[in-house]
This record gives sequence, C-alpha cells and structure tokens, in this order.
Amino acid sequence: MKKFYLLICLLMVFSLSACQNDGGAESTDDLLRLGRTYANAGDSRNAILALTKASKSAGRDSASLGLIFSEIAKVYRQTGDYAEEISYLAKAEKAYDNSGKPYSSRMARFESAVASYMAQDYKTASVALKSVMDDAVATSDTLLEAKCLETYAKIAVDNPEPEPKLAISLLTRVSNDLHTPLSSIDRGILAYAYSLSGNVNDARMWLARAGKSAETEEDLIRYKYRSYQVNANEGKSEESLKCLEEYVRYTSNQQYERMKKSAANAEKEYFRQQSELASARADSFRMEMLVIAALALALVFSVTGFLRYRNLETSKRLEEEKAETEKYMSLAEELQTKMKAAESQKAPAEKRSHDAKAEMLERLCEQYYVYEGTENLQPKVLKEVKSIIDDLRTNPKTIADMERNLDENYGGIIARLRAQLPKLKEEDIRLYVYVASGFSSTAISTILEKEKNIVYNRIYRLKGKIDSSEAENKAEFLDFLSK
Repeated sequence: MKKFYLLICLLMVFSLSACQNDGGAESTDDLLRLGRTYANAGDSRNAILALTKASKSAGRDSASLGLIFSEIAKVYRQTGDYAEEISYLAKAEKAYDNSGKPYSSRMARFESAVASYMAQDYKTASVALKSVMDDAVATSDTLLEAKCLETYAKIAVDNPEPEPKLAISLLTRVSNDLHTPLSSIDRGILAYAYSLSGNVNDARMWLARAGKSAETEEDLIRYKYRSYQVNANEGKSEESLKCLEEYVRYTSNQQYERMKKSAANAEKEYFRQQSELASARADSFRMEMLVIAALALALVFSVTGFLRYRNLETSKRLEEEKAETEKYMSLAEELQTKMKAAESQKAPAEKRSHDAKAEMLERLCEQYYVYEGTENLQPKVLKEVKSIIDDLRTNPKTIADMERNLDENYGGIIARLRAQLPKLKEEDIRLYVYVASGFSSTAISTILEKEKNIVYNRIYRLKGKIDSSEAENKAEFLDFLSK
C-alpha cells in the first residue's frame, strides 16, 4: 500500500509540473530591453507595461531605477503626456542622486526643463534651466551648458512677450564662446528673432541656412513653422499661409503614421493575447486530463487493493464463511461492473473556442480647418493664424488692396467684372478676388468659415452666373476661376 500512495503522489507532482508553463521570471535587464524594443516600434502601451515590470523587478537598485524611469519618461514624451514625463523624470533624478550619479541626475533635470517648455510652462522651465546651467558651469560641462542656452533661446522667442535680442545673444554665445555648431532648429530661432527685431535681411539669411541644414523630418517641420512666422511678420499673408499649410500637413502625416502604427500594434497585441489564451486553455485541458487519469488510476488501485484484501480474508475463513464470501464476491463483481460502465460513459471534455471581434480605428486628418484638434500645435500658433485670417476676412483695406493688385496686373480685371456684371453680389466679388489671387480652397474655407464643399459649390455657382451672362470678357473671367 505504501508503494501505491507513493505512486499517486509522484503522478500528481508530475501533473502539476507538466502544466506549469510560465517560462520563469524575467530579469530586470530583459524587461528593460523589451520595453525599449516596444518603444522603438511605437507600441507605447506595451513599452510602459514592460518598463513598469522592470521597475518592480529592480527593487531598491537606485541606478537601475533611474535608467528605467528615464526610459518611461521618453515613452510619455512620444505620446505628448508631458505631465507624466516630468513626474518620472523627477523620480529618475532622485534615483540617480541616491546611486551617486550626479551627471545623470543633471541630465534628468534638464530633460524635465525641456518637458516643461514643451508643455508651455515657460516659468518652470526657466527656473529648472537656471539650476542645471549653474551645475554645468561649475563642472565645466560645456555641452550641457550649450543645450541649456539653446533651450533658453526657444523660450525667449516663444514667450507671450518675446525677447528676440536675448535669443540672438544666447545663440551667439553658443556658437562663438562655446564653439558649438548651431542646428537647423537653432538657425530657425535666429531667423525668427531677427524678424521680430525688424532685421529682414538677417532673418532671411538665417532662414535659408535653417532650410539647407534641415536633416530630419523634425528639422523640416520646425523650418516650415519658422518660415510661416517670418513671412507673417513681414506681412506676406499668402506665403505665410502656404508655409502654415505645409506645416500642418507634415504634422498631420506624423499623427497619421503614429495612428497607423498604433493600429498595427493593437492588432498584433490582440493576436498575441489570443495565442496566449489558446495556450493557457490547452494547458488547462492537459491538466484536467492528467487529474482525471490520476483519479481513475487511484480508483483502480483502491478497488484492486480492496478485492485482494477481501480475497485473503475469505481464504482464511473459507470453510466458516462460505456463504458470506460468495456474498462479498458477488458484491465485488457488481462494483467492478458498475465501475466499467461508469468509465465507458465518460466523455472527453469539449474544447471551446473564443471568438472576439477586433475593431478597426480610422481617423481622417484634414488640414487647417480641422487643425485645432491637433495636440502638437501650440495655442500661440492658433492665435497668430486667427489674426492673419481675421485681417483677410474683415479688413476692407486688405480686400481693396487685393482688388487693386489684380487690376494693375491683369488689365483692370475686377473693375471690368463689376462693370459687365453689375448684379453680382459683393460676396461673389470677394470670392472671385480670393480665387483670382491664388488662394487654395483650404485657405478660402478658413477665411470664410465654411466647409470646403460649400466653397466648391459657391465657386461653381459663380462660374454659372458668369457663363450665363452677356459679359464681353466672360471667357477671361472664367479663366481666372479655373486656375
């Protein structure tokens, strides 16, 4: 009997070990690498999950915690959640301080200042930068000092009350005193600063240099934004609007690519979870089968032992208890028959499948007339754009100047239009002026505060009015609407 119980115990242990499939605990370094891989692939959700597990695995290892918190902050910067980024950078700075890594601590503080700038909290960013700058000067860290000055220059021109001279002075110090080459973004800042100072020639020079040195997509986007600002300051409304449209298109394309990548990652994550679920169910099914087999084996051994015991007892008292022995044998046979009948009626457990529907996420990003929902655009941009558009929309002098310009360049085209089609409404004349001046349908829809399809319909109706008229120059008039 002892051998029997030992065999049962071994079978149960084997069943549990066979169904346990957790792959072992992952190390902190493995989880950190996994988080970085997810982050590089644009899968922010799984990156945060993996890095959070890494922080728990690190325990009280301050050096590892500082590195992990810095990586989490980078992921939140990718998503535009600057508040969470600042929070984790503060944790990283504290962890680096505890592990005796002053340089890493300063860099975490600097990144926190940059995050505050991105969140438009210029006051907090300035205070943090001053602290980092003092440490950089004290430790002769010229590279970090240059980065601080470059960020200060951004704040100087992007503040509600810009300080262009300060920005020019800071970047001049970076180039001349610290001997650090200026990036495309720095040159764009200088162009805008000179533009604010009224120095058109230097502004154009630095803007051209910024465009030539733009190497990355981010450089190109910032160059288009600074081009818009410089043109707006010079009163070149048409050029500024074109630059703004290109800037919005670039940022919209970026968001679209992020959404497409996010959708692909979501689909991949769904199939991964389904695979894990199927594997877990298979393990559960194997566990159930092993447990059932163990119980059946235990039952067989129990019945066999019971029969052997009864047979021994019966042989000892064969002469005395013959009738009782027969009774027991009959009972044993009946139990055995029932056992076999019960075993034959057992059916294997049914497998079940789980169906789930994956939802597809689609978003259509238009250009300016829907750009207010783009989180990357700063409120200052919206304010400046509205100022330009309000001027085109409500300033009679601006419309008159546009009419005069068309008349001077195209043989009095607007004057002839008014003379030959006197019944045209003033709003039709304005629409004609916008189209003839080369404004796109996007720009006109923004100026008129109408959807694009409404603008298209109005232009179509205006063409019909001109075409059905007896105007002497109607072919020329229509030609302007077809450009």
